[in-house]
Amino acid sequence: MSLHALYEEFCTLPVASEEEEPQAIQRTFERLIQTLSSPDVLSLPQELLSLMAFFAELLKRHALTLALCEEEEISAVTFAVRGNRQEQTVQLCILFPSDYLAQVRANPLEQLGEVVCLASQARDCLCQRLDQDVSLARGCVYMAVFLQAMRPLHEQERLIWALSETQQFVLETFPEGLSSALVYPTPPLMILNRLEN
Repeated sequence: MSLHALYEEFCTLPVASEEEEPQAIQRTFERLIQTLSSPDVLSLPQELLSLMAFFAELLKRHALTLALCEEEEISAVTFAVRGNRQEQTVQLCILFPSDYLAQVRANPLEQLGEVVCLASQARDCLCQRLDQDVSLARGCVYMAVFLQAMRPLHEQERLIWALSETQQFVLETFPEGLSSALVYPTPPLMILNRLEN
């Protein structure tokens, strides 16, 4: 599938009714993850593919709760941990703003990058790397790696390379990519077996 066709798919997502919206968001989010974890779709570095395979497995095992954020207004898809660590009642959540599908339609590249950042934060949580500021910075490093990999793909298909302010900031702040001291290898998927115990 060409990058142009992939973007076209996301840019033309149908408008969902209020009743259908949660399912439409879930399908769209799963499609974004599938896109990022499949080497047949995007030519991404192995480290990024491993991270995304880990994240896809979390979703498959229902270790993540996907929810529209209704109690407070958020402007972007967000990773959150709810519950109590001491009582081991922790729930990993992906919270979606009310206009999430419109955000995907407007800028698929930005939303793909956001998913990469979320994947890194979820992995940090499972690997007990709990410093929130460091985890967010690490997520931005992986987003920068994603953007660095996407630029030549855009050039190959002669697609416009137009980044949001956030994406430009991430690339300028984390130009070292995978050589960053914040990067660590994604553990084997066996670590997820502890979720079932």
